[in-house]
Order: sequence, then structure tokens, then C-alpha cells
Amino acid sequence: ARESGRPAGACRGTGSGGQGETAGRGVGGFAGQVPIHLAVAPSPSNPLRVMVLGDSVMGDASYGISAALQATGEVTVYPRAIDGFGLVNAGNWRTSLPTLIEQTHAQLIVATWSWDQYGPTTPNALHQPAAYSALLRSAVDAMLAPGNGVEGVIFTQFPISGQLQASNPADQAAFNAERAAGNLAWNNIAKSMTKAFPGRVMYFPLADSVLLNGKYSAWLPPESDPHAPKSEWIRARKLDTVHLCPEGSARYGAALLAEIGRASCRERV
Repeated sequence: ARESGRPAGACRGTGSGGQGETAGRGVGGFAGQVPIHLAVAPSPSNPLRVMVLGDSVMGDASYGISAALQATGEVTVYPRAIDGFGLVNAGNWRTSLPTLIEQTHAQLIVATWSWDQYGPTTPNALHQPAAYSALLRSAVDAMLAPGNGVEGVIFTQFPISGQLQASNPADQAAFNAERAAGNLAWNNIAKSMTKAFPGRVMYFPLADSVLLNGKYSAWLPPESDPHAPKSEWIRARKLDTVHLCPEGSARYGAALLAEIGRASCRERV
């Protein structure tokens, strides 16, 4: 995000230039995206209001996001993730989103979810990409409705999960392949919103913060020692292979803060 008169994040030392930069190692990349411009620079006396939106995985991530962003002293985070959230599952989003925005007075929305990735709900990102793109665009229109105070939306990359059991063991490989394809499809459509709403929407590729060399791993080495023996690794994903443990949440939140810093630094060049 870019503020009026000065950039946010790492460039002015709000925390993402040290630990946050390390936490974000291996992530990054928003070529071609127009940074979000904030009308007023956040400050301790006038903190930026951020609403976190998504499903239960984002609910896990919201703890790390809240800790990382609020540690700057210039952000107040309002977690509003809902278990099972998706634009098809939560068919009342056209009325609930305005209500949540009014409750939080959000200036920035950070969002990701998985329930619309591949089905069985329709439209979904994998099997009906055009229809789902239109649906997501309508949701962004609602988030950025004139006069509601929201200045921008950041979609964050939804991380791939581990293998899940198919209802029919014979379908195991095909089931997980479809899940992986749906994950990629949703992330790509979310990223496409940056072109539909330049300067109002950004997409931050944060998934590597909770992956091991780009692949799922329930356990990750300490950030301070990536070559540590496995006996010292820390669990980042829950037993279901999908949700985030506290370590995964902390890394995802730190990566978000680091990306905000990187986006801000681009404004100084």
C-alpha cells in the first residue's frame, strides 16, 4: 500500500525491514500491479483499519496477521473470517459485506479463502472460471462501494495443503489433483482482480511463507536456521494438513507485513 506523502512498511522502519523481511524470504512479486494509495498516512493516533476476511484458514492466519500489523503501532486489525466462507457458500455476502465494513470502518481489506476453488459449489474457479471471475469482481465492487471508506483490497495467495482422503480410495490421486488445480485457479483469478481494479486491489503471493521449497510440509525449519536438523523443525500446519498452526500463522502474517513494506519501497524508486 502507498500512503499520501510517505510509504508504509519496511521503508520507514515499522517492523518489516528486519524480522519481517526475513520472515518473507522466498515470497514477493507484484510486477505490473499499481500500489494502493491511502488518503491519509497511518499513525499511532490515526491507525489504519484493516479487516481480515476469509474462511477458517484465514481465521487461523488472522492471529499472525493481527500480531504482525498491530506491532507497527499504526494498524488496528479486525478479524472477520468465517468458517466455510465462500461467495457461493455465503450467499448473503451482498448484504453481509457492507455490514462488516460498516461495523469495522475498514480502510483496507485483506482476504483469501478456498471454498470456491473447485466445487462442488458452482460457479467455482476451476470449472467455471469466467462465471467465477465475474462473481468475484462483483464482490470486489461491493468491498469498494463508493462512500463506504474502503480504500483498497489485498488478496493473499491461498497456500496449497497436503493430501486429503477421497471418499473413494480409488479416486485419491484424481481428487487431490483437482484440489491442487482449483487452488491454482482461485489464486490466478484473485490475482486478475489487480488488472480489473488497478490501484485499488493488490495480490500478495504469501504461500511460500508456509511451504517448504514451494511444496506442502507440515513441519518447517526455524527461520533463523533453514538447515537445522528435522528434530528442531516447528509444526506449521495442523493434522488436517490444511489449517495453520501458530507458527504457520505467524509466518503468514510476517510475510504480509514484509510485502506491504516491499510495495511501499517501490514507491520510493
